[in-house]
Amino acid sequence: MKISAFAALTALLVAAPAFAASPEEDYIAARKAYVKQLNTPEAANKPLEELEKVEKPAIADLQARLVSIVGKNTFKGVAPEPAFNPATLLDGNIETGDADGLRYASEDGETAFFVTSEKILLDWAKGRASDMKAFAQAAKGGVKTLFATDDLYTFTLQSGAGFTSFAALPVTSPDGTVTRAALGVFAQDIVLAMPSTIVVATAKDGRVVLAMTTAKTKLPVPKECVAAQKKQTAAFTDCITKRIKDLPQIPALAKEAEALLATARGN
Repeated sequence: MKISAFAALTALLVAAPAFAASPEEDYIAARKAYVKQLNTPEAANKPLEELEKVEKPAIADLQARLVSIVGKNTFKGVAPEPAFNPATLLDGNIETGDADGLRYASEDGETAFFVTSEKILLDWAKGRASDMKAFAQAAKGGVKTLFATDDLYTFTLQSGAGFTSFAALPVTSPDGTVTRAALGVFAQDIVLAMPSTIVVATAKDGRVVLAMTTAKTKLPVPKECVAAQKKQTAAFTDCITKRIKDLPQIPALAKEAEALLATARGN
């Protein structure tokens, strides 16, 4: 009797001795096995439709494993059901290198939450050593160091647009919690508008939640930066970076970040 490639791989994963010490390590091993299967030289010559028949149940299996590790979540203002991140396991796609997690997003895409485990996130980040050495090196310092890197938010919250932070927002960190909040921009090119996106990150007891939303508090363009903005050059970014921390709206933005963190923590 003929069995599918996915069924064969699933049977192998189930039947293999349980060397992994935790569900997270089981997840990491299964994920690597699926990626290897989908991206062999032989697979590269197969029609996309055939590969998707293997990829779709693989992603469903990984998503189910993640749910069992981090649980199902309910966040205000976003879809009740998450999407698996990355969107594809096939090489050659923009989303392929994104971090593993459950992404809950609003219809307009302005608000999103990303949930994963600390061990899975760090394993993914360290695996980027071949193309992003500095990022992989940051992961060696744990989630606190990783939270401080803008690339983390690019690969978790909004694929296809790079995140640039302009100001750290002061927020509280309850005992045993690692926290970061920042104001920045997701963009594919030179930043020519005032930062308007708040990102936050929180980790406790091995569980990690990242979030983003559009700030309600709007920032005026400092008069010193107007000329650079009109010229549409990178000088505008430099100008904003130097002056943003002194703007009187920062405390109000910090309150918004605190509220977003409360939602991320399930409060």
